[in-house]
Amino acid sequence: MAKKSQPQVDLSWVVPNALCWQDLDNKDPMFSPAVVISSDGKIITIKLESGGQIQCKPTQVLERADPTILGNKGFDDMVNMEILNDAELLNNLIYRFGKDIIFTYVGPTLLVINPFKQIQGLMGADIRNQYIDDIVKKNRLIKDLPPHVYAIAAQAYRQLFENEKNQAIVISGESGAGKTENAKFSMNLLTSIASDGSSKDKIEDQILGCNPILEAFGNAKTVRNNNSSRFGKYVRIIVDDKTRQIKGAEIINYLMEKSRINQQGKNERNFHIFYFFLQGLPQELLNKFGVTMKMEEFNYLNSSKTYTIPNVDDAEMFKEIQESFSILGMQNDFENIVQTVLAVLHLGNLEFNISTLTDTQPASVNESLVERLLELSNQQLSQALTLKSRVINKQTILSPLTPDECQFTRDSLAKDIYDRLFNWLVIQLNKVLKPKVESKTSVGLLDIYGFEVFDKNGFEQIMINYTNEKLHQLYIQYVFKEEEKIFIEEGLKDHLGQLEFQDNTSVIELIDKQPGGIFSILDESCSVKSSDDGFLQKIRTVHKSNPLIKTPKMPSDPSFILVHTAKDVCYTVTGFREKNKDEMSVQTISIISQTKNPLLKQLYTMEGMKEKMISQKIKKEMIELMTELHQCDVHFIRCIKPNESKLPNQVFSEMTLKQIRYLGVLDSLKVRKESYSIRRPYQFFYKRYADMTRNEIYSKLIKKPDINFRQLVLDMFKQHMSHIDQKQVLFGKTKIFIRNSGLQMIEDSYNKIVTLKHQRAAKLQRSYKIYKMNQHLKKMMRIAMTLRTLAQRIRFKVQVRKRIKAASVIQAWYKKLHEKRLQQKYEKSALHLKLYFERYNVLRDVARKKLAISKIQKFGRYVVQSKQERKVREIKNVFQKIIDDAWQMILVKKAIIIQSNFRGNQVRKKNKKQVHQIKNAGRKIKMEASVIKVQAAIRRFIARSQFRRAHDAAYLIQGYFRMKLLSTMFQRMRAAARCVQKFARIYLQKQMAYKKNYESFVLPWEKNVQQQKHDASNLWVLTNENIENEEIQPLLETCLIQWRPRLPKIALFSVPIDIDILSDIYQCYNPNYSYSRTLLNIIIQQFRKDHPIQSYFTTEESTLCVTLGGTAIFEFGSGQLILNKDTFDTVEKNIFPDFIRIKSISCSDEFILVTTADGSLLQYGDQYKQIKYKPHYINKECTMSSKKYIVSDNKVFSLMNLNVNIPIKQKAKMISCGNQFIVTLCESGQLYSWGENYEGELGLGDRRYRHEPCLINIEKVLQVCCGFKHVIAKTRSKIYTWGWGERGQLGNSELKNEFLPKPLNITALWVSAGRTSSSIITNDRIIMQCGTNSILNHQEKFEPVTLSFTLNSMIPIRIISTWSKTIEITYVTFANTISLPENQLSKSLKILNHLNQIWSESSDPHSIDPPFNQSISNYLYEASMRKSNQFNKQQIKNHFKLQKEMLYIEDDRDWAMRKKILVEDIKSHQKTVTKTDKIKAIRQRFLDLMSKSEDQMTNDDKAFINQIQNNEKIQALLKSIEQ
Repeated sequence: MAKKSQPQVDLSWVVPNALCWQDLDNKDPMFSPAVVISSDGKIITIKLESGGQIQCKPTQVLERADPTILGNKGFDDMVNMEILNDAELLNNLIYRFGKDIIFTYVGPTLLVINPFKQIQGLMGADIRNQYIDDIVKKNRLIKDLPPHVYAIAAQAYRQLFENEKNQAIVISGESGAGKTENAKFSMNLLTSIASDGSSKDKIEDQILGCNPILEAFGNAKTVRNNNSSRFGKYVRIIVDDKTRQIKGAEIINYLMEKSRINQQGKNERNFHIFYFFLQGLPQELLNKFGVTMKMEEFNYLNSSKTYTIPNVDDAEMFKEIQESFSILGMQNDFENIVQTVLAVLHLGNLEFNISTLTDTQPASVNESLVERLLELSNQQLSQALTLKSRVINKQTILSPLTPDECQFTRDSLAKDIYDRLFNWLVIQLNKVLKPKVESKTSVGLLDIYGFEVFDKNGFEQIMINYTNEKLHQLYIQYVFKEEEKIFIEEGLKDHLGQLEFQDNTSVIELIDKQPGGIFSILDESCSVKSSDDGFLQKIRTVHKSNPLIKTPKMPSDPSFILVHTAKDVCYTVTGFREKNKDEMSVQTISIISQTKNPLLKQLYTMEGMKEKMISQKIKKEMIELMTELHQCDVHFIRCIKPNESKLPNQVFSEMTLKQIRYLGVLDSLKVRKESYSIRRPYQFFYKRYADMTRNEIYSKLIKKPDINFRQLVLDMFKQHMSHIDQKQVLFGKTKIFIRNSGLQMIEDSYNKIVTLKHQRAAKLQRSYKIYKMNQHLKKMMRIAMTLRTLAQRIRFKVQVRKRIKAASVIQAWYKKLHEKRLQQKYEKSALHLKLYFERYNVLRDVARKKLAISKIQKFGRYVVQSKQERKVREIKNVFQKIIDDAWQMILVKKAIIIQSNFRGNQVRKKNKKQVHQIKNAGRKIKMEASVIKVQAAIRRFIARSQFRRAHDAAYLIQGYFRMKLLSTMFQRMRAAARCVQKFARIYLQKQMAYKKNYESFVLPWEKNVQQQKHDASNLWVLTNENIENEEIQPLLETCLIQWRPRLPKIALFSVPIDIDILSDIYQCYNPNYSYSRTLLNIIIQQFRKDHPIQSYFTTEESTLCVTLGGTAIFEFGSGQLILNKDTFDTVEKNIFPDFIRIKSISCSDEFILVTTADGSLLQYGDQYKQIKYKPHYINKECTMSSKKYIVSDNKVFSLMNLNVNIPIKQKAKMISCGNQFIVTLCESGQLYSWGENYEGELGLGDRRYRHEPCLINIEKVLQVCCGFKHVIAKTRSKIYTWGWGERGQLGNSELKNEFLPKPLNITALWVSAGRTSSSIITNDRIIMQCGTNSILNHQEKFEPVTLSFTLNSMIPIRIISTWSKTIEITYVTFANTISLPENQLSKSLKILNHLNQIWSESSDPHSIDPPFNQSISNYLYEASMRKSNQFNKQQIKNHFKLQKEMLYIEDDRDWAMRKKILVEDIKSHQKTVTKTDKIKAIRQRFLDLMSKSEDQMTNDDKAFINQIQNNEKIQALLKSIEQ
C-alpha cells in the first residue's frame, strides 16, 4: 500500500497557557517542556520551563499532557494515553525506565527497553509462576497485569488452545537491544508451564540446554553487543493437543555469518566457542591433539586484538557447555567436535610454499597440525587447496592456483567446515528434542540479529538489514494491512478509519526483486568475471533515478547509500562478491570426504542441495520463515536499545525515538485505540455468553450441522443488549468486533442477567426447602407430644435431685466451716510448735558445737594413733621383706649346698685322710664362730631393751604435750565464742538504737524530702479554683492559653518540665511558702506582665529566674547573691542599669558571674569588680567548687589566674564543666578534657587523672554538655555519651560506665546533661530523657517525655538542666506561634530549624537570649532577639567607677550599704534619661497594656491607663512622638 498523504497540523489545542513540547531538531533531549503564550496560526509563542520565551513554527510544537496523569508508574498501555505524539510516547517510556519499569504495552505489542543491569525481583521464579497462575489458570487478561515478557509468553500458550491456531513470538530490535535475553525468558516460561514431569529426560532441561550450545557456536562479541547472535534462530516448541504438555522442540537456523571466521572488526571477537575451548579444555585433551599454541598466535583470533569480554569467564562458560552436552546425551561426540573446531582454528595458520609454484606445478602445503586434526595426508591437503579442476570435453583438467587463490580456498574451507558443523549440531539437537509422535500444535520463538549500522558496513550488514526489513514488513502487514484486510473480508469496509503507515515494500523489492535488484546484480556479477567496482557501477547505473539509492559525497568511494526504513546506511562493496560466493569445488569436497575423521566425513556426506550464492540462500530462508509466521498468530516483542555505550540508567532520547518511529509504535497506537481491538468468532462469543439465553446448552447446539451462531448472537443482542450503542459493536461475517468500552457493557449485561437467574433459582430452592421443613415440622410435633409427658416425669426427678444437691451443698458448707475451725486450731498449735522448735534449734546448735569440739579432740587423737599404726605397719613390712629375701637366699643356697655336697662326697671318697683333718679344723672354727654369735645376740638384746624403754618414754612425753596443745586450743575457742557472743550482743543493741534513732529522726526527714519532691513534681497540677467552681484548670496551661504576644510574631519562653529535690530544702527556703507554688507564681506573674521567664539557675541555697533579655532577675531562698530578699510578690529588681543587657549568667555558692552584650564580665558577691576580658562563654566547674573558667580570644583562662591560659592546641569555642573535670569544644569540632577521671568522664579510655587537656577521639562535635560525672555530645548524625552510667544517664541500654565515647543512633537538635540524667530534643521536636530524676528511675534508654501542659502552638527549641547540691531543674525553651497567621505556620518551622542550628552551634548555647540573626529577627518577638545595646560610653564609665570604689569596702560591711550604693547608681543613671525617652517608654507601655484583656491587667495597670486617658497634655505629647 502506498504511503498516504500527511494530514494538516491540528492547532485546535493551541490556546494560551496550554502545555506543549518544543521539538529541538534531533538534539538530546529532543523535546523541551513549555507553555503556549499566544498564536496567530503561523507563529506560536511559547515560554520554556527552563526559562526564556521563543517563537516557533506549528510543526515544531507538539501537544503536552498534564504531567500529573503519569502517576507513580506512567501508562502500562500507551493505547490509553489521551495525547498521542512522539514526545508523549518518549516521555512515558523514559519516565517508566527511570523507575526500573522496562516493559510497556502498545496494544498487543510489548516494548522492552534494555536496562543493561540486573533489576531485583523482576525476572524471578515467583514472578514467572504468578503470571502463569493469573493468565493460564485464572484466564485473566494480560492488560489486567503489569506488562512483562512473561505475560506475552503465557498469553501465546493460552491462545494456542483458545484460538486453535499455532502461535509465534517475534522478538525484534537493534543489535544489543536484548532480544536474546527476552527469548530466553519466554522459553523459560513456556517450558516450565507445559513440561511433562513424568518424562524420563526432562524436555524442559533439554530445550534450555540447547541455548548454551547454540550461543557458543553462533554468538560473538560485536561493538554493540557482547553476546550478539550471528545467526537466526526459530524454535518451535511442540505441544501435545490432548495433554497440553511439551513433547519436544525443533530448531531452525538461518544464515550463519561465516565471514566472521577469518575477519573480525575492531574490538570484536570470533565465535565464542574458540575462546571457550582454548581457555577451558583440559591440558590432557589439548596434548592429545597436539595443540600448544597460545590464543594470540592464531591468525583467526588476533586480527582484532580482542580476546576477552568484561565480566565473562571463558573457562566457566566451557563447563556450562560441557554440562549441556551431557544433558542432551551428546557427550560421545564431544571429542570429535573439539577436534573439528581446533582444525578450523589451525587452518588460519596454514602456510603455502610457493617455491614449487609454476604454470603446471602447484604450490605445496607446509606440514602442520592441520593434517593431524583433519586426518588427511599432506598430499591430499595440497590437492584440495592448491589445485582447481575444470571439465573440458568431458575431461577433467587440473591447474594450479595462485597464492591469493590458495589462501581464499583455505579460508573458504575453514568457513565451510564450521558452517557444516553448526548445521550438523542443529540436526543433532533436533534429533534429541523432536518428539517421536508428531504434533502440529506449537509455539514458535524467533530470535534473529537486529538492524545494524556501523562506521563501515559490508556484506554482512546488508544481509542482516534485509532480514529486518522483511520482519518489519511482517509487522506492517500484521498490524496495519491485516487490519484493512480483516475489515474488508468481514464486510466492514465502511467502518475503516484513516490508517497511516510507512510501507517498506519498495525497499525490499530494491534488494531482492529479480531482475534489477541488488541481490540479482550481485549474483550476476559473481557468475561472470567482474569486480566489486563493476558491481557498484551497475547498481548506480540501474538505479540512477531511484530515490532509495544515493551516491556518497565522494563518488570515488566504493560504496552506495541505501535508504532503509530505520535510517540511511552506507554500504562498502569491497568483498561483496567474494563473501557472496558459497560454493566449494567438487574436487575439494571429494578430497575432504576421504578423511578418516568420522565427524568430518559425516559432515561432507550429508544430503541436500546447496545454493551457490548467499543472497539466494537468504531469500529462500526468508520465504520459508514468512510462510511459517503467516500461518501463526504472531505476538510481537519490540526491543529498544537506550544508548550505544551499554551503560545502565542512561537513555538517549534521539536514539530511542528513532527506534520508536522505526517500529511504527505511534501508528499502531492510533489504530488499536480508535479501532475495535476485541475480535471474537461468533461461535466462541456465543459459547462465552450462552448463559444469557434460553436456548439449548452449547454442547448440544454445536452438534447440529445447520446451526448459525451469527444469528444466535444477533438475537442475543436484540433480546438482552439492545441498550448498547451500535458504535461499540460491529457484526462481521464470521466475527464480532467490540471496543474496549463495549466489552465492559456486555460484561455488565451478562453479569446482571446471570445474577437474576441465580436469584430466581435461589427462590425455587427456598420454596422447596420450606415445603420439606413443613413436613419435617409435623413429624416433630408428634414426637414433641410424646416427649411432653416424658419431660414432666423427668422434671420431677430433676427437682428431687436439686433438693438432694442442696442438702449436699449444706453438708459441704458445714464441713468446710468445720475444717476452717480445725485449721485455725492447727495454726495455733503450729505456732506453739514453731516456738518450741525455734528453742529446740537453738539448743541443738549448742549441742552441735559441743559435739564438734569433741569430734575435733577425737579426730586429733585419731590422727596421732593413725601415725603410730602407720609406723608399725611400715616396720612390719620391712621385717617381712627381710624375711622373704632371706628365705629366697636360703632356697638358692640349699641347691648350691646339695651340689657342693655331692661334689664334696666324691672328693672325700678320694681323700679320706685329708678330709678328716679338715673336719677337725672346721669344728674348731665353727665353735669359735658360735661363741661370737652368742655374744653378739646378747649385746643386741641389751640394746633393744634400752631402745624400747626410751621409745616408751618419748611416747608418753609426746602424748602429754599433745594433750596440753589440744587443751590450750579448746580454751582459746571457748574464749573466742564468749567474745563473739559479747560483740553480737553489742551489735544487736546498736541496731536497736539505730532503728530507734532512724524512726525518731531520719524517717521524718526522709518523709519531709519525699513530700518536697512530691510537691515539686506536681508543679503543673496546681489549679486555680474560682469561687463559683465552674472550672478547675491548671494555672500554667490557663496562662499559656491566655498569653498571646501583641504582634503576629514568634515569642520565646521557658518553663520547667522536671524539678528533682536532692536534699532537705526547708533549711534554705522559707518553709511557710511551698517551693513549687513560689516558682509557679513567679512564672505566671511574668506571663501576665508579658515578660516570661527565659532562664533558671540554682545554687545550694537559692533559685534564680531571669526574664527575656535579662531585664529582671528573681531570687528566692536564703542565698546572698541578689539584693532583694522579699517574697516573690515584690522580689523583682533590676540590679543592673537599663543600658546594660545581660547575655548569660553563671552561679556558684559564693557569687555570680554575668556577661553583658558588649562582652564585659561582671562579678557580684563577696567581691564586686569588672574584668576587661570579653568572654564567649562562662561556666564553672560545678556548684560544689570555687573554680571558674572563661573563654576569651579563643583561649581558656581560669579566674584564679587570668594571666596564664590553659594550653590547648586548637582554638577554643566553648567549655562545659562537670564535677572536678572540664571539657572544651574547639572551633574545629574537636574535644579536649582534663581533671578527675574516676568514672571515665574524660572519655580517654582509662581512669587516670589528667592535669593538662587531652584530645578525645571522636568525630566533629557541634555541641557538648557535662553532667555530674558524665558527658553528652552531638554531631551531625549521632549522639555520643560517656562517663558515669550506673543511673542510666548514658542512654545506651546498659547500667554501666563507658570510658570511651559510645555512639547512639539518634539525631537531635539539642542535648543537655543533668546531675544524673540526660535530655535531648529530636529532629521531630520530641523531648526525650534517660537516667534518674523525679520522674525516671534508672531509665537506661531515651524515652519520650509527656508534658501535661503541651499545646499545639508550643514548639520546643532547647532544653537545659541546672543543678546544685539541693535541687536540679530541667527546663525547656518553647516557641509560641499562636499569634502567627495560618499561611506563615509552614514557614515558621524552617525559621525555628535555623534558629536551633545557630543557637546550639554558637559559642554560648546557654545564653539567656538566642544569638542575633537578621533573617530570623524579623519573625521573632522583639523581646526574644535584639541587637547589642547602643549606649553612652560616659554613662558606663561613671557607673563602673562607683563599682570600683566598692572594692575598698571591708568584707564585714553590711549588705544594706552595698544595696544603697547600687540603688543610688541606678537612680543616677535614670536621671540621665531624656524627656523624649521617657515619653517613648510611656507610649510603649500604654500600647502593650491596651493589647491585653482586662483579666490580664493588674490594678496598677488599670490606674496607669486611666491616668493617660484623663490627661490631655500627656495625650498630646504621645501624638507628637507618634508623628
